[in-house]
Amino acid sequence: MLYLFFALIFIISCSTKVESKKKYTYSFPKTYKEEKPTRGSLFKSPQSAYLYGSVRASEVGDVIYIRVIESINAIESVSTNVGRSTSFSNAISSFFGVHPATLKNLGAGGKSSFASKGGSKFQQSGVLTTTLAGRVVKVFPNGTMLVEAKKYIEVNGVKREFLLRGIVRPEDIDSNNTVTSDKIADMEIFFEGRGYIVRGGEPGWLAKIFAILFPF
Repeated sequence: MLYLFFALIFIISCSTKVESKKKYTYSFPKTYKEEKPTRGSLFKSPQSAYLYGSVRASEVGDVIYIRVIESINAIESVSTNVGRSTSFSNAISSFFGVHPATLKNLGAGGKSSFASKGGSKFQQSGVLTTTLAGRVVKVFPNGTMLVEAKKYIEVNGVKREFLLRGIVRPEDIDSNNTVTSDKIADMEIFFEGRGYIVRGGEPGWLAKIFAILFPF
């Protein structure tokens, strides 16, 4: 058992990921050029629709501001019930000429039962609020736009990366060239943190060992 304990420590320590500090290089989002039909008007630019307002994003490469207000509330529960029971009885009918009445009292029997019950519950909640500046990377023929915003922050070895992508309608963009996250279709949000502060929230190596030895 002692050898198994040290073997688990060695395996877990070897599996620990050591992050190397890499220089971050920003990659611009891939853009798509769309061929738009001629509208047959003197004002061919979509910006002419807002002659008395602010300029709103409508072309590939235009900057757009995204206000993210998302609430996360996830609850997951799992329960298991396992049971088994067995019983047997048998009487010895003959044994080297011993009287049957005596053998009847020598009958063998037994009963066993097994039951196991387990359950777990996971709950996570939070509110994500931020404002990002993104770009229009594609304009579809119906006028909707694929927008993408990314933000990367590294302070004292703690890294935060935020990526948002989705489809926006021009009429959902307000006069400040801003759209809220609840009006973005097919929205994808990726938020990841790396560093010693993030690792501090993870279980230690000893807790991982006990989780392997005692999974239930």
